[in-house]
Amino acid sequence: MKRILIAACVALLLAGCTDPGAEISEGSFRNAVATGATRELAHHGVALAGRLDCESAATTPKTVTVTCAGHTTDRAEVTVEGRVEDSDSRHPRERYTISVGGHPLTSTDCLGAACHHHRDH
Repeated sequence: MKRILIAACVALLLAGCTDPGAEISEGSFRNAVATGATRELAHHGVALAGRLDCESAATTPKTVTVTCAGHTTDRAEVTVEGRVEDSDSRHPRERYTISVGGHPLTSTDCLGAACHHHRDH
């Protein structure tokens, strides 16, 4: 269900609309990625000092990239780089890489607690 919500948010983002609904959808997508990445980091025992700051952009009509930045409680830099392809379909292909202190921690096609069966580190 969460994947369908993300796909719907991404599809609205790609539509290029400038109405409030599109802004909410773009914000929802970034929020979902930030929340999922925070859960994924916690799964690996990494605590964030605050919320991840994420930005997203449509790089093609069917591809969206997202980047997030933040810091751990011990001040190590955290980055999240994600790409969603076929974002306008019912089955978008997602890929996220999370790095801590400049070193890759995990690469996955699903973020968060509900994704344990999808893990492919």
